[in-house]
Amino acid sequence: MAYQCKQMDKECDGCGHCQEEAEPCPNCGGQGYEVQYFLENEWIGCDQCIKRRFI
Repeated sequence: MAYQCKQMDKECDGCGHCQEEAEPCPNCGGQGYEVQYFLENEWIGCDQCIKRRFI
């Protein structure tokens, strides 16, 4: 069974128009991120511009 569209009377086709536009990253300005990184409650970047390195 498919999901119902939030904006129209039809089946959801995954267009994404019902989603809010992402806030631009303060470091790189991108909006295509999936993870935000914070340092003491301040947003410092996203997964597109900050690299994680395990030591």
